[in-house]
Amino acid sequence: MIVATHFAAFDVAEWEPDEEYPYFPEGSRDKRLLRCPADVTHTALIPRHRYLFKKSRRVYPEQFWAEVVAYHVGRVCGVPVPPVFPAWDSRTGECAALVEWFYGHPGKPMESFLSGGLFMKTLIKDYDLKRGRQHNFASIEMLCQVLANPKGGRPRLGQDWPQAWARMLTFDALIGNTDRHHENWGFRVTRLVDPVSATYSLAPAFDNGTSLGHEWSKDQFGRFTDAKYLHRYIHKGRHHMKWEAGDAKSAGHAELLLRLVEKYPDSRPAMDAVLAFDATELDRRLVALTALSIPVALSPGRAGFMLRLLLARRDYLRSALTSP
Repeated sequence: MIVATHFAAFDVAEWEPDEEYPYFPEGSRDKRLLRCPADVTHTALIPRHRYLFKKSRRVYPEQFWAEVVAYHVGRVCGVPVPPVFPAWDSRTGECAALVEWFYGHPGKPMESFLSGGLFMKTLIKDYDLKRGRQHNFASIEMLCQVLANPKGGRPRLGQDWPQAWARMLTFDALIGNTDRHHENWGFRVTRLVDPVSATYSLAPAFDNGTSLGHEWSKDQFGRFTDAKYLHRYIHKGRHHMKWEAGDAKSAGHAELLLRLVEKYPDSRPAMDAVLAFDATELDRRLVALTALSIPVALSPGRAGFMLRLLLARRDYLRSALTSP
């Protein structure tokens, strides 16, 4: 069901920059870290909580909508994604995705975040933090196994970690995300009393803007009415990570899922659940987003294009997962 409070656009002109990180340094897109005003009345927002004002790349002015729509895809697929709203700054005219900070919520236990890059650098000698050429799932698997089954200690990570990764990687394949690099995943760490009591959980699927055909302009949407062209485009999609560090190139979207389910058969239901989303509900959400008033609006044409890609990718992934 649609939650009405999730369909709003916000002007952040009066929002204050976060005192600690006014300009967020990571990533290729301009972004600012803001604090939601204490007197905010909209129920979708959290007073005094952090939000990332994340702009599009200049060459793709509508890219921020991919971030917004990916959040709604996560909602209908049952994949944890931080809430994202369309926003603008009326002083500068800038439009962006307004992304809720996924930890440090008021009234919650003390939390922190450890990015995948910290672990990759520890696990792999001379790891390339700039490009992540050695980024691979086998190293992630080893890390998760150690956290879930430490020698001489209690588990820090739940035993369902293969299912959690299956959900996120299936979500990435569904939206066509090519940017789940080592800084775009990690662990949310909850510290109950002291560091010894810390527990780990896979962070929600954040930073999803390199997806959903964001790189295509409206005059190119017609190409995708050709079934063969559409299939070739989807088939070329790749994850950022390889299966193993020594592989020649990163894994295809379907390929990585197939290798994961081959090694962890219990992860298959998680993949199927992501792909079993209600297309009618998703269409309703897209229509609601096109009705929002914002300087760079989501056009019905782009919304329809995104839905076409999602449905085609769902069919492609289902076929790949059921092929002998």
